[in-house]
Amino acid sequence: NPPFMNPDDLAELGIEEGDIVEIRSRRGAIKGVVEAEKNLLSGVIAMTHGWGANPEQEADPLALGANTGLLTDTSVDYDPYSAIPRMSNIPVNIRLLQKRLQGSRTARPK
Repeated sequence: NPPFMNPDDLAELGIEEGDIVEIRSRRGAIKGVVEAEKNLLSGVIAMTHGWGANPEQEADPLALGANTGLLTDTSVDYDPYSAIPRMSNIPVNIRLLQKRLQGSRTARPK
């Protein structure tokens, strides 16, 4: 479940496809192997849910992806009527953690 970002945003941050980034919210942080998506608006990150290690396991974005649930606080970020946790429109900051390996097309397993 790579974090998809607009190519202009990647260039502005000095990030390339295949780089490992940290995605940090006010609650927590996860790692992801970023991919470019020209159809996303600037400032938006798209990432699927349902991947990654369990909260007590070590995170490995290359093998397991990332658990996006770690970005929200379910005691605060939930719908008061349905109790469904917030799963979109989560404010985050992105920073480069590791450049991709030289010669590899992508750091993400196929």
